[in-house]
Amino acid sequence: MDKDRVERIFSMFMYLTYNRNKNVEDLAKMLGVNKSTIYRYIDQYKSLGFEVSTEYGGVYRIVSFPKEFQRICNLPIGGAAPCWVADLKASEPWNGSTYEVLGEFRENSAFTKVPYLRRFTENANKLIKASKEKKVVILRQYESSERNGFCDRKVEPYDFGWYFNYLWAYDHKTMKNEMFRVTQIGEVEILEQKWSEEKRHKKQKLDVFGMAGHRTTRVRLRISMRVKNRLVDEHPMAIRMVKRIGESMMWEFDAELCGYRELTRFCQGYMNEFEVLEGEGLQEYMIEFMEEQLQTARERMAMSKLMNRARTAMPALPEENPERATERRKLEHRKKLSGVRQTA
Repeated sequence: MDKDRVERIFSMFMYLTYNRNKNVEDLAKMLGVNKSTIYRYIDQYKSLGFEVSTEYGGVYRIVSFPKEFQRICNLPIGGAAPCWVADLKASEPWNGSTYEVLGEFRENSAFTKVPYLRRFTENANKLIKASKEKKVVILRQYESSERNGFCDRKVEPYDFGWYFNYLWAYDHKTMKNEMFRVTQIGEVEILEQKWSEEKRHKKQKLDVFGMAGHRTTRVRLRISMRVKNRLVDEHPMAIRMVKRIGESMMWEFDAELCGYRELTRFCQGYMNEFEVLEGEGLQEYMIEFMEEQLQTARERMAMSKLMNRARTAMPALPEENPERATERRKLEHRKKLSGVRQTA
């Protein structure tokens, strides 16, 4: 629950920063909260020193940042939002960290009163410190999706991505460079042990769906407005990878992806609303993936039918005679009364 709240705060920060035409009701629906929570988040941004404008239709936007924020994030002087700065990279809107910024403001910020946000901010700041000092850390109670549980990971943190939400580190146990989500870390413990495998450190590439890899493949899709809106809502970084095709109601999604799996998962519900323009083997992968999913569904359905048949074939327990059931209940009642009398 704590992690979800943190991600909601940062997601809303992205919406307000990237010139999104979303009003308070839209934000509340997308983030799964009520409108009063959205107004509370906006007040918290204002308390940090961000200038938030109100436009027609109840649309809020962050139009300028505090000087300290600009210094940390290496933004041009003037306070313009990143989406209006032409020379920023599409994959990295700015070079700072939301966590680091909140850490800088924590003395005078309303966010410091929120325990879960304070914890994640402290973890990110510890990782930044360990990376600069080249020290080994232990990621306590890390939520591992692959292992489907909590575990401790002893790693060498050396790089970050996307507002420091992603951590690149060398794992001493697996002896591999792996990517970790900062929001999935319970606690960071910095050890006195120095890096020993710095020569093996190698950062992988990270795509808009959060997939990592050493190589990327260019993908171009023609998508409907509904698909575009859903894509940008779920993956805010995709806003720089979509553009409208002329005056039509179609959009083009152009991105470098590390794999096709997450894109295929996303497209499953919109088979009639997109067209593959470019992507080596993408259509074949989508067909194989969906056939695999269909086969899995068929196997589960067949197993469910077998279990239902087995339950139906089991002999039913004989029903108790109503008169005998009445006598049994009377006997149990007498035993209880007798126990009460003996105790008295």
